[in-house]
Amino acid sequence: MVKRDEVTSRKVLELLDMPMQTMVYWHYNVAVGWYVSISGRTYRVILDDAFSIDHIEEMQILSGEIR
Repeated sequence: MVKRDEVTSRKVLELLDMPMQTMVYWHYNVAVGWYVSISGRTYRVILDDAFSIDHIEEMQILSGEIR
């Protein structure tokens, strides 16, 4: 797990309409890029060249395989 800055984590929670006190766990995978685990769900976070959030989409991880 990698700790991202608090501003980016707050932006993720804001975009997903979740409470600000919710824990955001950042992960990185070479095939997928950045993704976060929040309250038992996993979301892919696509960042632009300035590392600002460009897009967020929910992912499913089944038997160790990311979809």
